Amino acid sequence: MYRLAELNETFDVILFLGVYYHLFDPFYAFSQLRKCCHEGTVIVIDGPTTYGLPENGALMNFADHSCEWLPTIGALRQVLRATYFDELRYEMMGDEKPTPPPVATSKLGWRWRLGACRDALRGSRRELHERMQTVVPEPLSPRADVRRITMTCRPRSGVEELHAYVPPFGLGAYDSRFRARLAG
Repeated sequence: MYRLAELNETFDVILFLGVYYHLFDPFYAFSQLRKCCHEGTVIVIDGPTTYGLPENGALMNFADHSCEWLPTIGALRQVLRATYFDELRYEMMGDEKPTPPPVATSKLGWRWRLGACRDALRGSRRELHERMQTVVPEPLSPRADVRRITMTCRPRSGVEELHAYVPPFGLGAYDSRFRARLAG
C-alpha cells in the first residue's frame, strides 16, 4: 500500500475495500492511492467508522491488528479531503443514526443491579437481554458503536483549505497554490 506510487500507473476504478483500518499511516496510504488516479477515476472505499469518539476523532491502536485505525465519519472525510478526494456518496451498513452511548458499569446504581437480579431470577431472557444491551464494560470503548461505511469518491485538484502549507507526500501537485513552488 505504501509503495503504490512506484507503479507509475493510473486506474479507472480502484476498490479499496477492507484496507484503511489496518494501516499504521492512513494519510500516507491515501496519498499513495491519489497518485494512482486520473481525472475520471472512481474509488470505492469500505471499512468501519465509529460514533464512540468526538465528531472528527479517530482511534490509533497498533496493538489491535483487527483495527489499527478506527475513524469517525468526520475523520475519514478529513483524510479524504486532505488527500484531494471528493466524496460522491456513502452508505452505512445498519442504522444511519447513532444509537445512544451505552452506560458505563461504574455508573449503574443499586436499582439497576437489583432489576437485573430480578430479571435473572424470573428467567426472563428477553428483559435481561434488553437490560444488558444498555451496558458496556469500563472504560467506554469507541468500538462500542461501530458502523461499516462504503464510500464512492473521485480525485480532484484545486485549493484545499485544510492545507495552510505545502502538503506532504507530493500532494501539493494537486493544489494550484503550491504547483508553481513545486515545479520551480
